[in-house]
Amino acid sequence: MNHKYETFYTLFADKYEFQSMDVIRPLLADTISMVRTIEEDEDMPVGVSKFGGKPDLPKGMNYPFVDEEIAYTFVMQINCAEVVPFDKQERFPKTGMLYLFQKFEYEEVALSFDFEPDELEAFYKGAHIIHYDGNNELVRVDRPENEHALLIKPARIGFVSSYTLPCPYEQGHFYEKVGITDEDELDVINKLQTALYRLPYETAEDVIEMDLETFHDKPVHQLFGYPDGCQGAVEAEVEALLKDFEGGNEEPVPTQHLFQLSVDEDINLWWAADGAVYYFITEEDLENSVFSRVFHTMQCG
Repeated sequence: MNHKYETFYTLFADKYEFQSMDVIRPLLADTISMVRTIEEDEDMPVGVSKFGGKPDLPKGMNYPFVDEEIAYTFVMQINCAEVVPFDKQERFPKTGMLYLFQKFEYEEVALSFDFEPDELEAFYKGAHIIHYDGNNELVRVDRPENEHALLIKPARIGFVSSYTLPCPYEQGHFYEKVGITDEDELDVINKLQTALYRLPYETAEDVIEMDLETFHDKPVHQLFGYPDGCQGAVEAEVEALLKDFEGGNEEPVPTQHLFQLSVDEDINLWWAADGAVYYFITEEDLENSVFSRVFHTMQCG
């Protein structure tokens, strides 16, 4: 764990007289924060990790459409090699490019309740994730003119090693297992959880001086870690929504949190309301770099 986090934990324990840091350390999840910097497409080399703008696709690959009328929205591309130094558990693909295209209809992201119970396969295609690991040259491709496709402004993505904790109010069972049930102590842990989302952006000393009762005002874009839910435990919601589809009970539950992407008005990333979309995958599919059955859901608040 880097010095910045150790410094912060010491400052936090002193300020809030928190004696359980060593107890909850096993609950800290290795997370990769995606810190974006707004930058024009023409100022970014082809093949970098970025949100929005024009995608850099392998030569010969067309911009993807859901069907003849609906174009996918290009959300982001990740140069997998850029993630490697931060992927402590070596879960992410090590080479190639990972693209996230998302189905929107008239500026609203398509979610599970937009599909009929017998349309699980169509729902999976709503999040169109491509892992390309070939040798074709990458070419920056124009976005199609399409009323369904949201225009997300370009922004370079930088990766930062970080940590997240489960929400003490919505995932209290994690804390019960380590013997923490006192409400006052859980309130302090909630402040710590909020602070962890600030640390990729601020110094340890600055974060400790912030009002940690307030919700963070930075967009939470991350790989892995605990999802920052705002309407209950996201993992339980994913399992329940999967079962709403015919055959969902026979499907393996995707328990690995892959991405969290928050509303980010500065780059025109707007899902449907002020919140975040969470993407889950099975451990087996992640290990095999299979991204055709990623389950996504949104919470807002």
